[in-house]
Amino acid sequence: MEKVDRSGFLRRMTVVAWLVGVAACSSASPPPERVATTSSVLTIGGLFATGVDGTGAAVAAGTIDPHYTLSSSDPSFPGPDALAVVANSAWTKNTATSSWIRIRTSTEGATNGV
Repeated sequence: MEKVDRSGFLRRMTVVAWLVGVAACSSASPPPERVATTSSVLTIGGLFATGVDGTGAAVAAGTIDPHYTLSSSDPSFPGPDALAVVANSAWTKNTATSSWIRIRTSTEGATNGV
């Protein structure tokens, strides 16, 4: 009978077990991670677009937005009412689900303004 070197045998078995473990880890791929895109719809409860009522429909120009308040340093228009307005010609148009809001109903002086 052949004499078995136990320390060498255990060393070889440890290496084999380690290689099998590495091969198993490298061949298994994790499940794909779901990532949102810019086209994904994100809903935040209680957050409304500007210039809409409680159902999300755009309100008429001059109507107070029930979800937003504004502040102003202009004593003639101190706020806090946020009023829906017809979009200035330099602005993106209002939609059925959002309207511009301002501290006053007129968009006079709003072109290129802050």
